[in-house]
Amino acid sequence: KTLPDCTYKGVKDGKPGAAAVHFRFARSEAEAQQAFEEARLDLQTKPLILGDAEAFWSAKTGQMNLRKGRTWLTVSVGPTKPEERDEEGAKKLAEILASKI
Repeated sequence: KTLPDCTYKGVKDGKPGAAAVHFRFARSEAEAQQAFEEARLDLQTKPLILGDAEAFWSAKTGQMNLRKGRTWLTVSVGPTKPEERDEEGAKKLAEILASKI
């Protein structure tokens, strides 16, 4: 059984924060790629390559989006306010998770 959401909460430098991951699965790789690309264009971001996966960072939502095969991950790291979230932290977590898919 797969849990679609994982959240870890903690405190760093006296400030509360969290690392959260949301998993989505498409019926096919083509379906996942189309939905992922539409989301990237809607959020007006530039594509990134993380290992053998596609990705993009959305400053608007404070989330790193990563697609590998038919699996799409949305990763956020940092405070609850999207504009204060850490792109590098989300990128590192996304890379770790991508290697496990």
